[in-house]
Amino acid sequence: MQTPPCRSRRAFSLPEMLVALTMLGFVITGAATLLNVSRRQQRTLRLYSQVQTDLRAGIRRATRTLRHATQVHSPSSSTNFPVKTSGPTQVIVQVPEPTGTSPSTIEVRLYLSGGTLYAQRADVSGAGIALESGVQSLTFNYFRTEGGTRTSVDGTPTQATEIQIAITGSSGTMSSSLTALVAMRNALTVL
Repeated sequence: MQTPPCRSRRAFSLPEMLVALTMLGFVITGAATLLNVSRRQQRTLRLYSQVQTDLRAGIRRATRTLRHATQVHSPSSSTNFPVKTSGPTQVIVQVPEPTGTSPSTIEVRLYLSGGTLYAQRADVSGAGIALESGVQSLTFNYFRTEGGTRTSVDGTPTQATEIQIAITGSSGTMSSSLTALVAMRNALTVL
């Protein structure tokens, strides 16, 4: 039997090899760039999600106190509160306290200090309970709703039946804000 004639094999030339390597380099560079962009986006979304979660937790804890309040106090009679009036930067509310056989109430102060949202009871001389850290700003607005009409009572917060809380916080380079309007369920009707 006869062996088939040898065919000449054509190899890659140096210019063809350089063109192929250059194209492969562009593909790898593009893939690496996409990977870095997606990692940055993922980090940004994770930080945004974290700040939103933290703010929701803090505002939920604050609104629980505000929701059960019977009234806004201004000025407060507590000697443990350094600032005695309710206003745009803090609120002092009276909340029911189930103790013993007769119901009683206690004042609770919500305020911002050093980037932390605190809830301080009138019978506590320290800063109170830290509700949330990483808070940049905290604002309270006061409203009175009667007959379906909501009126701002920022100048006289003791007439409020609703309190709006606006909170801004940050995590890393990301910041976000949340606002909640809370109706005081136990609000005393002041005529």
